[in-house]
Amino acid sequence: MSAESVDMMVVNLVDASLAGICVESLLYGICVVLFSASTYLHALRHSRGAKPGQRTSRYLKPATGPMWTPIFIGTIVAFLAVTGQWISSVLRLFQAFRLYDDGNSPLEFYADRSQPSNIVKMTFILVALLVCDVMLIYRLWVVWNFNRLVMSVPSLTIVGMTASAIGIIYNISRSVHGPVTDIFTSAAGQWIIGDIVFTFSTTMYCTAMITYRIWSINRLVEGSGGGLNSVMALIAESAALYAVWTLFFLITFLSQSSLEVFCLDTIGHVSTIATLLINVRVGLGWAQTAFDPTALTTVTGLVAQEQHELSTATTVRMDIDVTRVVDYPNEFDGDESVHDDFSPKATGGHISHLPFHVRDGSETE
Repeated sequence: MSAESVDMMVVNLVDASLAGICVESLLYGICVVLFSASTYLHALRHSRGAKPGQRTSRYLKPATGPMWTPIFIGTIVAFLAVTGQWISSVLRLFQAFRLYDDGNSPLEFYADRSQPSNIVKMTFILVALLVCDVMLIYRLWVVWNFNRLVMSVPSLTIVGMTASAIGIIYNISRSVHGPVTDIFTSAAGQWIIGDIVFTFSTTMYCTAMITYRIWSINRLVEGSGGGLNSVMALIAESAALYAVWTLFFLITFLSQSSLEVFCLDTIGHVSTIATLLINVRVGLGWAQTAFDPTALTTVTGLVAQEQHELSTATTVRMDIDVTRVVDYPNEFDGDESVHDDFSPKATGGHISHLPFHVRDGSETE
């Protein structure tokens, strides 16, 4: 490789770094807005406690569980990590153009991956990615009713991701200043590839399994009021956002392009935004049905409730009498007349939203 091509790559590296700090600042601003909204909705819903006979908003239903849930704690840690990353990036900008060699060698500064400020920034990025993946695995664990067999694959990927993160920090801290191309062929570069592959695999597997589980439950309870299509949509959208950015990062790194710096500076924020989008949308009630959320205050609460409704609906036995015509306004999301008066003689559960058929006799199941 000629000296001219190396110089051009270094110049592109600085350009990519400057573009990265601009986009990173924009993404961090989005993180601040989403985190503030998520925290406010989470705290407000827990401070409102449901009272007997109290009408609640369809968009903001009171929660009854503990406020400090694993998802809420993980969200705080991820936000603190991207905050630390953004501060580190701003500090590195001043170092490159003002402090390092009196601002005369910004190219050399950005090419040196062993700078302490770069190691700190890399640590924050890896923590954000790791925490977001752990939260996704936690959702999978709850949605699948703590199924150990389902958890075997993401357990391996998260261990591999943790090992890769340690390998990245260790090798970068021990690296010696050299051409920018060293990162692609060094041991640190191999660990970076491993980390990208592991986080992409975790996202794809967990999203696919969660979506399949929700689809299966929704199909079974669809006739009894189940409706989780919006949940599947928001999970798929968030996963697609992060997956596309991860693939972009992997392609740029394998092609040894300086754009990998741009992707690296923003991937932690994209991962956090994908997680916060789910929390905010669920908090607003866009994916909720007409019941109080469980303690998780996340998508897992919705699926758990549907699973409960499904088990209840399949075991209920009722005796009813058909005696007269009664109108039930707005009972079935419209003005419909129901030509049966259902007077339960004995029930094993509630009769609302349960599919059943009336026979000529007085008994049905």
